Amino acid sequence: MTSSALSKAPDFIHPCPAGTPSCLQRVVQDAVPGFVRGVPELGIDSLDPFKVDRLSLTLPGGVNVTILNGVTTGFSKCKVTSASMRNSDVEVSVRCNVMVKGKYKSSGRLLIFPIDGEGDAVIKCKNLDISVNMKMGPVVEKDGQMYLNMKSYKSRHQYSGKVVYHMTNLIRNSPEISKRVVQFMNSNWRLIAEEFGDPVVQFGIRSIMSNVRRLLQQVPRVSLLTNVV
Repeated sequence: MTSSALSKAPDFIHPCPAGTPSCLQRVVQDAVPGFVRGVPELGIDSLDPFKVDRLSLTLPGGVNVTILNGVTTGFSKCKVTSASMRNSDVEVSVRCNVMVKGKYKSSGRLLIFPIDGEGDAVIKCKNLDISVNMKMGPVVEKDGQMYLNMKSYKSRHQYSGKVVYHMTNLIRNSPEISKRVVQFMNSNWRLIAEEFGDPVVQFGIRSIMSNVRRLLQQVPRVSLLTNVV
């Protein structure tokens, strides 16, 4: 990373003149579209669309799922519902409508159903509420500039809207049974989402926070916040 890349913040960053919740909420909301679009020169990957060539997960109950050529869209339209900074804690909450498309392979048991299939998958999640609490460490100084330092973070999420599943060939060579299982999943979407969807959400949150960490490492503190201790 060259010093020239560090000297100017991305144009979606608007310094917050005060640490009030309303100011922080506004500047975070202003930054969302540009941030999720990605900034290659700062090592910030695109999150909308968010592409995953291969993701292998072991879900509760021993269900093994591999997502291939997955694409998630919708993060650029997330609404920031609150933002606050108190001492070394920064908390941001957002509400998002996201859609995941891709190929999948699965095996194991989904509740009472034996699963062994592969096909196309589309998952639509409305009103996914995500809150992240970031613990900031001592400010880091380099190149004559001061940078914010995120030591750790904790996240939580809940499904305030409905999750809809479209999956083909969930039970290999049994289209009728596959259809019934998908109908069951949609009739019991909250149970399925909370039991099996959380690892996918956590993967997305980790990717977002990795980008946040890179942004804080590359953009000086004064370009993000002013008048905040």
